Amino acid sequence: MIRKRSARALAGGLIAILLLLSATAAYAAVSGSFSGQTGQKQSISFHVAHGRVTHLQFHIKDKCPSGRVWKIHDFNFPKIKINTFHKFDGQFMSTTSTATVEITGTVTKKQVSGRLTETRTIAHEKNCVGAAKYTAKKQ
Repeated sequence: MIRKRSARALAGGLIAILLLLSATAAYAAVSGSFSGQTGQKQSISFHVAHGRVTHLQFHIKDKCPSGRVWKIHDFNFPKIKINTFHKFDGQFMSTTSTATVEITGTVTKKQVSGRLTETRTIAHEKNCVGAAKYTAKKQ
């Protein structure tokens, strides 16, 4: 009886490991350059490789409380880790201005979709905000 249970436990453990390895292989297999547009009709692009998003850059329109709209180009972000569920969430604070950015996304083999939000101070106006959904397709 003990041997049967041990064999079953070993087989169950092996199956779990094989499933985990196949999910990890599929996750690591997604790589390439992606580009697309935001809901504001602005550009976004980045590279996906080795479970990370790199070379992220995008344009976004920030609207200030005064009603003025600024078109901003954000770039030079650190790498963002993609989890085993093919999702990522990066939150950043600028070292040169008073800006914060959050970007989330879900990665598939052919596209990445998600949401980005930026808040910054522009020309002495606080709380200028830009927010948009985006879709980027593999190039």
